[in-house]
Amino acid sequence: MPVSQTPGRAGAAHWIIDALPRIGRAGSRSSSLHRGDESPLVHRINHRELRRFTWLRWLGTLGALLILVGGIGAGATPVMGNAFWATSLGSMLGRMLISTTIVTFTGIGMLIVAWLGVGALVVAGLRTRVSSVNTGMLVRTFAAWVVPLIFTAPLFTQDIYSYLAQGAIVGRGMDPYLAGPVDMLGADDPLARSVPFVWSHSPSPYGPTAMTVAWGIYAIAGNDVLTSVFLHRAVSVVSLYVVAWALVKLAQRCGVSPQFALWLGVLNPLTLLHLVGGVHNESLLLALLLTGVELCLRALHGPAEPG
Repeated sequence: MPVSQTPGRAGAAHWIIDALPRIGRAGSRSSSLHRGDESPLVHRINHRELRRFTWLRWLGTLGALLILVGGIGAGATPVMGNAFWATSLGSMLGRMLISTTIVTFTGIGMLIVAWLGVGALVVAGLRTRVSSVNTGMLVRTFAAWVVPLIFTAPLFTQDIYSYLAQGAIVGRGMDPYLAGPVDMLGADDPLARSVPFVWSHSPSPYGPTAMTVAWGIYAIAGNDVLTSVFLHRAVSVVSLYVVAWALVKLAQRCGVSPQFALWLGVLNPLTLLHLVGGVHNESLLLALLLTGVELCLRALHGPAEPG
């Protein structure tokens, strides 16, 4: 006679099965994001939740500040003309690779914990239909978390130096689609020297829009790497603000909580660290893509209804 499962094991198995994603069915996790016929979300001030939200915002800001400090020593600094280490503080941090790496990842951990805490408040509001978190609070939190990342060295990647070299190629009247930065600018060029080896002889993989932005920044900053990095980051931050606007409109149009869309799409540490910290040009791509989708739907169905 088979031995029946104990209630504890059966309960654990049921919990695991229930936690697994159910995609493509009416009971899927994604369907819970849609308001459907539920009552509209009501914003009501809850001082306890607001205090918790404020603490979480400060926790994420402190984490971003740690990333700022640690990134100067552990980030992807240029090979030549490293202005990040030009000051006494920068020079000291540049000699503390292990310590600054630990500081950077500690900051990342704090940012992730803060993001998850904010998400818990947003999801709780979706369940009760009463929320203390509005879109303005999330946008201000994005600003608090992203500003420190603007002033640190590039994080986790050297792709930005490929952008700078490609912009210089266009700015000097050459075709970036013929050869790589080292071939076009020369092996001794300070911008070409910082390009990762895997891309040093590769023609530009970027389209005309990205190349125009890179050329414009080169026209402003020339060979000044520090200014160029800040300008590219400014483009990323402005692009993410446009992404936030488009996400709110698309969420309202599709019956999804705008607060949840902002939390998952813009406040996400992956978004902040990859697109702003790593200075990737996909932020501009996302801004144009999502804005285009919203404008097309607006032309077909009219403006989105606030929800």
